[in-house]
Amino acid sequence: MFEHGYRKDKAMPVQCDYFVATFVAEDDTGLLFQTSLWQLEGGKPLAFRGFKGLSKEGVFVGYRHYDDRILVQGIGSSANRAILIFQQRSQGKKCSVARFDAQVTFAVDDADRTIMFASPKKRYRSMRIISVNERGETLYVGSPTSAYRLRVYNKTAQANIAPEHGEYIRFEITFRNTLADTAYKAYLEGDMDLYFLGYLGQMVDEVTHNLVKYILFKNMTVETRIFEKDNDEGIERTKVWLENVVMPCLQKLYLRDPEYVSSLIERLDKILGDDVE
Repeated sequence: MFEHGYRKDKAMPVQCDYFVATFVAEDDTGLLFQTSLWQLEGGKPLAFRGFKGLSKEGVFVGYRHYDDRILVQGIGSSANRAILIFQQRSQGKKCSVARFDAQVTFAVDDADRTIMFASPKKRYRSMRIISVNERGETLYVGSPTSAYRLRVYNKTAQANIAPEHGEYIRFEITFRNTLADTAYKAYLEGDMDLYFLGYLGQMVDEVTHNLVKYILFKNMTVETRIFEKDNDEGIERTKVWLENVVMPCLQKLYLRDPEYVSSLIERLDKILGDDVE
C-alpha cells in the first residue's frame, strides 16, 4: 500500500516514459472504473490482456472482470498523466506497479561518442549496437528479463530531432515488479532523481554517472513531449521496422521452428484479443 503524497514543491528532471500498474477495484457499483475513464472521454475502445476500456493520447485504462482489477498504462509524456490517474483512483486499494521506465534526456556535443566511452560494470550483461555508416549508437546494461535494465542511446538519431547545437542523448532505466513499486513511491515523494542515480551508479563508470548527476543537479534535461510529433513519424518508423526486419525473421524462423512461431502468435493473440484471459 502506498501513501499518496506527491510533493509538487520539488522539481523532478527524471521523467517517467512508460508506466503500467493495476489495483483491485473492490467496487460492486462499477462507479470507480467509470470515473477512472472520465479523463479519457472520447477515447477509443480497446482490449488488452483481458482488460477492456478506453485508450486516448498514450493512456489506457481498462477493467478485467475475473480478478476485479483496473489497469492504468501510459507511454511517453502521457505516462505522467497515467500516474496521476492511478494515484487518484487507487487510494486505499491494493496496488501493484508492474513496470516503471525512468529517463533522463539532455543535449551533448556528440551522443555516439558519449555512449562509446560509457563503460558498463563487468558484473552486468551488456551489449552495444553500433550503426554502420550512420548515426545512432545504443548501449544496454543488464539482462532483458532482470528487475532493472539500462538503455543509453542517441535520441537525435532515433527521433530525428536535434537541439540547436549537438545531439540529444537518453539514459533510460526500466524497473520491473518490486523495483517498479519502489520507483513509483520515489516518484510520488519527489525523490526519483536520487532513485535513478543510485541504480545508474551501480551499472556504469563514475565519469558517466557524474555526467548525468551534473545534468540533474543543473536541471538541464528536456521534456519528453518535444519528441512526440502530431504526424506520428516514430510510429511509421516502427511499422517499417516490423514489416522489413521482424516479419522476414519470423518467416525464416518458422521454417526451422514452426512450433515456437505458432506459440508466439498465440501469445500475441492473447495480448491483443478481446477475450478475457
